[in-house]
Amino acid sequence: MFYDINGIKMNVVSFGSGKETFVGIGGFVADWHVWTHVLELLSTKMRCISYDHRGSGESIALPETITKQAYVDDLIDIMDKLGVEQCILGGESFGGTVAILATLQHPERKINHALILGGLEGSGKDFLLTPLTMAMGVYSTTIDGDE
Repeated sequence: MFYDINGIKMNVVSFGSGKETFVGIGGFVADWHVWTHVLELLSTKMRCISYDHRGSGESIALPETITKQAYVDDLIDIMDKLGVEQCILGGESFGGTVAILATLQHPERKINHALILGGLEGSGKDFLLTPLTMAMGVYSTTIDGDE
């Protein structure tokens, strides 16, 4: 379904239902399909949402509108439009950066993270979470090889 998100017509998908909500954020050039298998597994237990961020998939945007802050603002607007106050944010690659920034900028939200090879620029920290452990509800992370 398409939503007007901060002046951009954005493709947003939603699957499943449940008390918990998972929102999958693709990397810089990825569309929502990067989350297909994860959404299939998790949608049996919870509501699952993903989207084509501005400039990817079916969400067309002018290059000058594509900024890190616009990605964060878009995520929060999508959550607002879909009535999501509390969720697990899954960020793949650059989507992990968006998830972290959204949480830092919006501490009033109750957000947990499932980051897949994402992190803050310059932090040297990458997080790894496999779709299988996510589906099983086992949320473990690895930071720079430490356990």
